[in-house]
Amino acid sequence: MKRRLPFFALFALSASATAAPWVYDANAHTLTCGTVVLQNVVADGASLTIKDNKSNATAVDVDLSEGVADGYAVVKIDDAAFNGNSSITNVVFPGTLSTIGNGAFRSCANLACSVSLPSSLAGSLSRTFRESPVTGDIVVPDGVTTMQETFCKTKITSLVCGTGLTAVQGGDGLCQSCTTLTNVVFQSGCSLGQNEFYGCTALERVTLHPDMSGAWIQTFKNCSSLTGDIVLPRGVTGMKETFMNAKITSFETVSTNLVYIGYQTNGDGDFSNCRTLTNIVLHAGLKTIGTRVFNNCTGLTEIVLPDTVETFTASFSSCSSLKRVVMPKNLATIGSRTFKGQPMEIYWRGYPKNDFTFGGTDTRDPMWDVYTANVVTNWIRIEDKASWERSAADYPDYVQLPPEQPRGSAGWWKGGYRSSAKTVLLWWYPPTTVVLIK
Repeated sequence: MKRRLPFFALFALSASATAAPWVYDANAHTLTCGTVVLQNVVADGASLTIKDNKSNATAVDVDLSEGVADGYAVVKIDDAAFNGNSSITNVVFPGTLSTIGNGAFRSCANLACSVSLPSSLAGSLSRTFRESPVTGDIVVPDGVTTMQETFCKTKITSLVCGTGLTAVQGGDGLCQSCTTLTNVVFQSGCSLGQNEFYGCTALERVTLHPDMSGAWIQTFKNCSSLTGDIVLPRGVTGMKETFMNAKITSFETVSTNLVYIGYQTNGDGDFSNCRTLTNIVLHAGLKTIGTRVFNNCTGLTEIVLPDTVETFTASFSSCSSLKRVVMPKNLATIGSRTFKGQPMEIYWRGYPKNDFTFGGTDTRDPMWDVYTANVVTNWIRIEDKASWERSAADYPDYVQLPPEQPRGSAGWWKGGYRSSAKTVLLWWYPPTTVVLIK
């Protein structure tokens, strides 16, 4: 006679099967659930690491959330474990997982599921889902300390970074070209590298932690939907093309750590084409404002440059609404066509120093522009070094010209001085008013 199990025993077996559908074969190094057979699974005691499954065609729906029989637990998915696997369409992580290796799910063309990271994760998330079409609102666990290119070219919709994050390391960017990403929140004073959100065209809101740091290069470039008032975290030391083409309305620095904004020679500006930008507050410590930084900021009406600024060049071109600029006391170098194309009031605090120069010695130099146009009439001719030095002492409020400069077919002029504070900008772009203030 066939013996029948009691009802409660049948229920217990059913519950056990549901709770732990995966079975580990220690001899074959496989982890099996239904038709899915994960290969190269290595045990360290009861802890399992999933290794190379790049070519595993059975790895379609990899749902690890319900655990493994016989007390085993998946704790690690190795570097590049599923990299390039075109069969996988879904992955659900177990609550026991502590490590996802470099590029574990990179370039999985059909992995278009929503992903959720378990709170047990710690350490680094590097290139984890790069170029895979994963979706969802991502919350990075507090145990994760570094990220690099983690969601680059994915389709996630929001990102909240945990409190333990210390560094986002740049390269091609944490979320570069995530055109579905709309919101980002940083909850720690981490550093940011290059290109982190470059080309995230749907990104509307960014919450920055005040202790964030780094040199921000193209960080939010071409985030054409990014709005709001940006207060730069106090640890940021430099910026290049950071908010180019964004729709931010104001920008403020709050510390003396920011030393430079923009490229010194070639490159686009940090706020170039930010047409909604109406208010800028720059604090002491800033020394250099590079080329095209505020190019085409058509909503900007005035700006006060901190006295620590020593150099800027072609920084405010095509700012058609800019009417008032307060110049820094310590200015040493200014480039040609810095305020190109618009009349305004220039408030000059004191006079430039005798080593004040106009960057460049070619035909783009403003001194060359005005000389060849016969605008300057009271050059002081200086033929020797002693006379030069004596004139420098006699005329401390004058700009010192380069010692030699070509004068076309008419030969060379030997340099000299020209009254600066009242007329230096008038030479280039009339009608400009220069007002001397203390």
